Formats: sequence, structure tokens, C-alpha cells
Amino acid sequence: MTVLRKNRILALALAGLLILSGCGSAQSSKGTEEGSTIEVAEKTQESSKGTEEASSVENDISADDTLTIAIADEINNIDIIHAYSHWVNLVLNGIVEGLFYYDNDSHIQSRLVESYDQPDDKTYVYHIKSGVTFSTGDPVTADDVVFSLERQRNPENGGELSWMFENVESIEKTGDLEVTVKLSEPDVTWQDSLATTASLVVSQKYFEEHSENFGTAEGGIVGSGPYKIESWVPGEQIVLVENENYWDTSKTIDFKKVVLEFISDTSVAKLALLQGEVDYVASLTPDEAHELEGVEGINVQTPYPYSEHYLSFNTSRTPYDDVNLRKAISYAIDRQAIVDSLFYGKYAEVGTGLLYGPSTVTVEPELWTDYFANLEKYERNIDTAKEYLAKSSAGSDLNPVLKYSASNSTDEAVAIIVQQNLAEIGINVKLEGVSASEISTLRYGGSETRDYDLLLTTWWSDYPDPVGVISPMFISTNNIPGGSNWFEYKNEEFDKLILESNHESDSKVRAKELQDASTILADEQPAAALYYYDYLVALSDRVDYEISPLILYNQYLGDFKKAKK
Repeated sequence: MTVLRKNRILALALAGLLILSGCGSAQSSKGTEEGSTIEVAEKTQESSKGTEEASSVENDISADDTLTIAIADEINNIDIIHAYSHWVNLVLNGIVEGLFYYDNDSHIQSRLVESYDQPDDKTYVYHIKSGVTFSTGDPVTADDVVFSLERQRNPENGGELSWMFENVESIEKTGDLEVTVKLSEPDVTWQDSLATTASLVVSQKYFEEHSENFGTAEGGIVGSGPYKIESWVPGEQIVLVENENYWDTSKTIDFKKVVLEFISDTSVAKLALLQGEVDYVASLTPDEAHELEGVEGINVQTPYPYSEHYLSFNTSRTPYDDVNLRKAISYAIDRQAIVDSLFYGKYAEVGTGLLYGPSTVTVEPELWTDYFANLEKYERNIDTAKEYLAKSSAGSDLNPVLKYSASNSTDEAVAIIVQQNLAEIGINVKLEGVSASEISTLRYGGSETRDYDLLLTTWWSDYPDPVGVISPMFISTNNIPGGSNWFEYKNEEFDKLILESNHESDSKVRAKELQDASTILADEQPAAALYYYDYLVALSDRVDYEISPLILYNQYLGDFKKAKK
């Protein structure tokens, strides 16, 4: 990004501050304040050399051939073992490719695999496509595939996706372009794992040459995707340009360059979109999406990414280990008020007794119709809430601390509603906004770091299947550092049902096992589902791209097209 372009973004930021100071609302993004604007200006001066170098590249490719995306979170590492963020994956999926991928209908399709055999229910033999090359021109081999999968599999690497490989017994090269994976037990979700970023393949040679800083701005990353890194100025931007060695000649890449600009304040990103400075803004607040709907030249999309927002209970801490208290809190919350007041009644659906709704069931959903119809909804009922509170061991003087993301104004507004609701049953909630990094530590740091009573947080399903929600969050073996059972929840019958469902090939039997496991969660309420929300995105009408539900994994920069005029 040139210094001139950065100054235009700064001007938009200042304009946004003036506008927001006059019309702030509970749902508006808090984002950049005056002090951080000065900091951005200082960063611009410090990195002027880097931006000038980047601008020489930008000038070689026309504006019409350039796609500019606003990235809300600063990206520091794009190593594939940390590919568990939709922003990181958006960048990675332009550079690196996996064995399989999800299409826009959430169906699994082949990417680097020509075909595969399954000689038995625990063995998969993958035949890698010939002629695939990395951006360096080196061929993609079975060695690269084994190396990449083994890095994901090894929990000592500290990756967020290692849990997907817990059932893997071995990964071996069995031919120049053949890889065989053996599982310890049959697993009907194994192929789903390989359609995520867990199967991204990088160059083993390049990694070994850059092992100390692989995936960073200094070390970079090499894959077989349609783009490669041209420049990366930390805290400012990543510039990708077309990979001249891209192997898939059947694919037309419309945008020869992609500029990913770090703009943490979505209100500023929205203004940049309106001014034509960026083409794509995501993670909009409901207010921002509502304001952009109907604006000429802007296309607002609201896919449902199998996501849910909920109140987490620390079930290892007294008195939140008491199911009666958890039920009392769940019954006291006015979910409908949250959806109506914060989401315009259309960008979210009211949560029920589970952390997933009917839309998450994509395989034979008719097997689930009666189950969802009869599921306890936990609709607000103050009398019922008081009855459960009286049954609990909490006592009459309960003052829990509810932690939430201080940088997310919607979270703050939700926290206030929850606080008001619980006051009606005599629970005095103290609100504590914390940083995004602290939220991450509370979630993934392990038992020793989970210093919370109540926690507002969110989850996007790993698969278009209930197990993509309930297994990683509630199975007891995932209560480890890096694991996502931050509820400290343990139920042996639940664990047993999840493992049985993973091994079951009969869809009717499997549905019953997942329903039984889900009923345990609905009854015990280790988390209170608040709402299932849409992912709010706005694109310039010069861009043709449909955001799909599995946005965590399947945003592919190579598929962004120029809109037909």
C-alpha cells in the first residue's frame, strides 16, 4: 500500500470518528479511538520504506486487476498448523491448497487428490494428482503430503487442528504420488477433516529452509495455490500476486493481485468500501450491515456459517458445577430481546437448548425433524428460573463475573442484557471486558488459565454436522492446552456416544447417537445458547463472489471474479 493510499485510509478513519461521535449506538463497532489513530500514523512513518517497496509492485498491475480486502484482525502467522481463523484461512487458501475442499453447498470435493480407495473402514489410500507444482516450480510429492499432515497431527507442534488427527494410527508414503492413512477406529468424519485446512500441503523443502520463521512475514510460506506472497508489512498489509507456476490451467484467475489491508475498525473499513478504497469488508456489526443494505454499488451478504454465540459456564468452579444454577441462568435470559434489539430481528435466530440448530444438520435432516420439535427451548421463564435457583447450592448472595470481548460492542450489549436479566432472579453480575488475547487464553490455555465464572464467546462448526460443534467443545479429551473444552465439562456417557457416532456408518443409528449425546448437553447446560448468527459481509459490485456457509475454511481468493458489466 502506498503512503498516499494509507493517508486516504487514515482520512477515512478520522472522518469515521467524527461521524461515530455523533451517532454512537450500543451495537456500533468500538474499534479505533483517537489515541490508536495517532499510533497508526506513527506506524505509517516507520514502515514507509516497506510501503514504498510494495507500491512498486502495485504499479505493475492495474487497479482493475487488483482485489482489495479489509482484514479486521492483524495477522502475524499463516503457518498451516494455525489455520483456525477465517482471516488467516482467507489468506492461506490463496497460497496453499489441500487434499479436499468444501464447495458452496458444503459438499466435499477433490483438490489435490485425483482419486482415493478405501480397502477397509479404517484405511484410506490417496492418489495425488500428477503435474501439481508449488509456486517455486518444485513438484508436489507424496513426501510433501505426509510431511504436512504429520505436522498437523503432532500435538507437540501446538497446532489448533491436531485434535482432528487423534484417531489416526499412521500416515505413510506408499508410492511417488500415493499416501495411505490408517485410522485406529472407523470414523465417518475423517473425510470432513481433510476438507478443512487440516489437509493443506506445503513444501517440505521450503519449510526445512525456513523452519525458524516459517509462516511469518520474514519466513513466508510456499504452496501450490493460485497466488504467492509478494510483500508483507506487519500491521499494515499483505500483498499477493498471481502464481505464474500455477498448475491448474483450467482455472482462470481474474484478479492478478490481492491486497489485504489490516483495518481493525469495521466502521472505518465500511467507509473505505463506500469510497472505493476496498472491495470486501467482513465481520460487520448488525448496524453496519443494516446501513449498507440498499446502498448502490454495494452487495450485502448474510450467510449462516453454522455459528452460535453463547454463555459458557466454568463447570469446574463452584457453584457453576451445579446444573440447577446453570438451568436457572439459562431460563432467565431473554434471547428474543437480544435478537430483536441487536440484530434487527433478521441477522440472527434465537438460540435453544443446544449450541446448534437445524441448519447445521446437512445429512438426512429429515431424521432430525421430530428431535428439534421436542427439544427443550429454554424460552425465558422467570418463575422456572427462580425454581431452579432455589434448588441449587448457590445460596442467596451470588455475584458472578461475566467476561466478554472488550473490543466487540455487540458482545458488550449482550452482556448488559444478560446482566439485567439475571438481576431479576437475584443474581448480581459484574461485567468485565477483556482483550481478544485474554479471551483466547481463557478458551485455549488449559485448566490453569481458565479464570472465569461466565464467559461470552462464539463457535463456528468445523463441519456441516452436529459433531463439528459438540465434539471439539465438550468431549473430555479436549480439555487440554490448545483444546476447546474450556467449559471443563466431563460426561462419560456423552464421550461414549460421540465416539460411537464417529464409528457408525448407518446414518439412522448415528443420528440417534448424536441426538442422545445432544440431549445430555441440553439437560446439563454447560453452555447456554443465546443466538445463531449470520456472518455479515459487504462487497463492491465490481466483484462477483458468493460467500458460503463454511466461511471458516472455504473462502478461495482464486474464485473471486470480476462482475460482468
